This record gives sequence, structure tokens and C-alpha cells, in this order.
Amino acid sequence: SPELAAMAAWRATRAVTRGAGLCASLAPLVRPARLQAPLRSFNRFIHQKGALNQVRAGWLLPQSPLVAVALVGFGGYLGADEKRCDLLVEYGKAALRAFRLLTCCISIAYGYKQAKRLDSHGAYLSSEEEKHKELQIEAGRAERARRQAVMDGVDAAEAEAEAARTRHAAMRFGEELAAKRVALENSDNNNKTWHELHTRGAQKMLAMCLANGGIYVKLGQHIAQLDYIVPEPYTKALSALFRTNMTSSWEDVVKVIREDLGAEPEELFGSIERTPLASASLAQVHRATAR
Repeated sequence: SPELAAMAAWRATRAVTRGAGLCASLAPLVRPARLQAPLRSFNRFIHQKGALNQVRAGWLLPQSPLVAVALVGFGGYLGADEKRCDLLVEYGKAALRAFRLLTCCISIAYGYKQAKRLDSHGAYLSSEEEKHKELQIEAGRAERARRQAVMDGVDAAEAEAEAARTRHAAMRFGEELAAKRVALENSDNNNKTWHELHTRGAQKMLAMCLANGGIYVKLGQHIAQLDYIVPEPYTKALSALFRTNMTSSWEDVVKVIREDLGAEPEELFGSIERTPLASASLAQVHRATAR
């Protein structure tokens, strides 16, 4: 009937509109330049080969009709059910938090790896550690020979002397190596280099915790208390998480109240302040009056 056809058209229009609105809201999270970079690289490769030099890869993505049809269809699928949109947004936020964590860890680890590679003292100690390892292997081999001689019931005096000699040699060299390592760690230049590296890593971790919020802030607060394990720049920088936390938006607050209490804030309270009095890692406080 005409009424059913009109209702179906109206539902389809609403679905596409909602999907388009969601795509528009997610647009700031996507960098078209990164999406088009592989196409531009392909275009340069084709141009160097002397074929298809008229292709402009920068316009392939937006001008493709298949992309437009796929976006409209995907938008319609999401717009048909509001829960799908909310679920997709939550998945996107979770993926973004995981991406921030991954990039932060990789950046910090890469900085330490580069510093270790450029550290001439580290290369010197590496050769010393290899020599210490060889002495330990030799001492273990001599000790096994001594035990075998005792088990066989033969004269083990020579084997015991060799085991004692190699054991003491490995111990003396290990003590000297430990003293050299302590001296290098306490040198001014080495302390300055590692202190700057720790400071940069701590600032990156602090920015990641603040950007992700929630459990990441709680994790950062826990790391700030591990002063007996974690370097001082980390504990000093992450201690800011005890004083500064990002606040949730009023829309998120209304959503939590609606889900937990089953009604709108205006129906439950006589008045409620939208600006929180304080914010912690997993919660925040709003002033409200009962009806």
C-alpha cells in the first residue's frame, strides 16, 4: 500500500541519515592522506614505468563509485539500529586506546634500544660479560671433571685444584665486572643520558594514560608508587595522575545515570551541577539535591 511504501522509504532515509552522521563524526579520526598514501606510491611507480601516467591516485579513493556505494550501504546498516552505532563507537574507542598504548610502548622501547646501541661503555661491558661467561663455563666443566674423578675412585687432587682455580678466577672476574658496571652507572655523563631518556619515556607514558583515561590512569598511579623498582623520572611524572584527571562529558554522565538508575537526572534530582567537583581515575563527583 502507499502507506507502507512511504513508511519504508522514511525508515530507509532515517537509516542513511544516521549512518552518514556517524561517518561524519568519525571522520576526524581518519587521515585521508594516510589512506591515499599507498595509492600515490602506486601512481609514482606506474609513472616511472611510463604507463598510465595520467592516473591521479590522490583522487581514486573519493571518486570511486564502489566506495560511495559501500559507504552508503554501511551507513544504512548502522543507522537501522542505534545500538550498532553505539557499539561501533565503543569498539573504535577501544581500538584507539590500544593503539595509543602500543605506540607508546614501541616508542619508549625504541629509545632505550637506540641509547644502548650508541653506548660505547655498553659495548665494552658486553665483551667483558662474554669473557665472564666463558670463565663460568670453564669452571663448570672443571667441577664436573672433579665430581667424575671422585665417583670413579681415582686420585682427584689434580681435578680438585683445577676446579678451585677456575672457580676463583670466575669469581674474581665477576667481582671486577660488577665494580666496573657500578662505576659506569655512577658516571656523570651516563647518569645524564639515562635520566633524559627516562624523562622522555615518562612524559610519553603520562600523556598516554591521560588520553586513555579510566583503568590506564589507575595503572599509571600504581606505577608511580613503585619507587623501589621504577626509575625516579617515571614515579615523579606519573604522580601527577593523583592530582590531575580528565573529566567525563555530561552526555556520558547522563548515560551512566540512565543505565544504572533507569531515569533521567532531572527526574531523580531536584538539581544537579554539570561541572564535577572532583574527578578520579574511575569516577567523578557531582553536587546534586534530592527531590
